[in-house]
Amino acid sequence: MPLHDLTIRTIANYLVDKRNTLLIHLMRLNRRFYSLRDIFIGALSFDYVAGYYDRIYQSQPRPYGWNKVYSIHSLVVTDLSQLGSIRMLELCYCDGITDFSPLSKVYSLSLRMCSDLVDVSCLRNVHSLHFYQCPNILDVSALAHVHHLELHYCEGISDISALGSVHSLQLLGCDKIVDISALSSVKSLIIDDCLGITNYSALRHNKHLILRQDNISNLSNFKLVKHLELSYCRNICDVSCLGSVKKLRLQRCFRITDVSALATVEELEIDDCSGIIDISSLRKVPKLTIKNCRQLMD
Repeated sequence: MPLHDLTIRTIANYLVDKRNTLLIHLMRLNRRFYSLRDIFIGALSFDYVAGYYDRIYQSQPRPYGWNKVYSIHSLVVTDLSQLGSIRMLELCYCDGITDFSPLSKVYSLSLRMCSDLVDVSCLRNVHSLHFYQCPNILDVSALAHVHHLELHYCEGISDISALGSVHSLQLLGCDKIVDISALSSVKSLIIDDCLGITNYSALRHNKHLILRQDNISNLSNFKLVKHLELSYCRNICDVSCLGSVKKLRLQRCFRITDVSALATVEELEIDDCSGIIDISSLRKVPKLTIKNCRQLMD
């Protein structure tokens, strides 16, 4: 049967029957499409879905029905009322949709490049929420009790003062965010390439902190953090104050040369830090991992 004669339902059934990769049910969305490029589910595999879930929840057990993941990409969808019972849902390029309230009971929701999304208050009860390049989102104050929240390249967001109760928060490429003083109680925090953030003093008591920020040079604010990851922090030279960190990961921090003060770290990973040439002081570290450091292999 020619591809243009197939409906979404037919393709969904074909994928399940022939590839046995994941359970797909598109809730009576019986629209035609003309290229596999127009529907994202064709690229999903069981391993991809498992990896996607594990990336978000890490060591947390997968809940019942975790594999019922649905991803709709570039479809002419205007009515979301039949998607509310889906457990894990990803919508991409859904221009024209302004009312996302039917998705308020979805467990894990990813909205990518949905340019007409403005009001997110209806999503306050979603457990895991990911926004990617949704430029017209300005107010996220209603998301204070979302368990896991990712804001990626959402250029309109500047005020995150209400997000201090979020359990796990990721900020990526949100350059208008400047003040992070409210995030001191966030259990797991990732800040990645947010150019407006320069003051990190509020993060001294965070338990799990991942920073991929090029403007960090002084690490004194992080000496009490239990689990710290520093990646692509090219201005860091002195790590002597991090001896009390229990779990530390350093990746591509090229200016670090002396790691002798890290001998008391319980779990240490050094990945592609070319300036480090002597790790003899780290012999008693209980768990030491060295990756991509050719200078230490000689």
